[in-house]
Amino acid sequence: MILLDYLAILEEYRSRGAGSAFLRALSARLPNCRGILIETEDIDFAQNEAEARERQKRDAFYEKNGVLKTEIRSSVYGVHYAIWLLALGGNADREECEQNLRDIYRIMVPGEKFEKYVEIRRSQEVFPPETL
Repeated sequence: MILLDYLAILEEYRSRGAGSAFLRALSARLPNCRGILIETEDIDFAQNEAEARERQKRDAFYEKNGVLKTEIRSSVYGVHYAIWLLALGGNADREECEQNLRDIYRIMVPGEKFEKYVEIRRSQEVFPPETL
């Protein structure tokens, strides 16, 4: 699996299919990949109503494009994410997604920093207060 850490579309191209076309093109170029893990900023941690609305729009985009919101949540350097899956090579289970995400984060945030700054939970689990 791979991680799509951030997808941004210039404002003048939004709502014109550019993001959807990108996801289709990316998927087509990954014939041996089981899936694309996608981070979105967790709506539960929005600072205000405007931020919550923006996150809802982002989530709706991924839902419209067949991406499934998983129960996995992460916190990386204090930023809280919901984890989504765009399955490509069959169905991936939660444990596979979680392990792949952990492996990717270990590359991105190596050594002791991983232990200190990265947390992976399931949605029903609560992040410790020091990460809020």
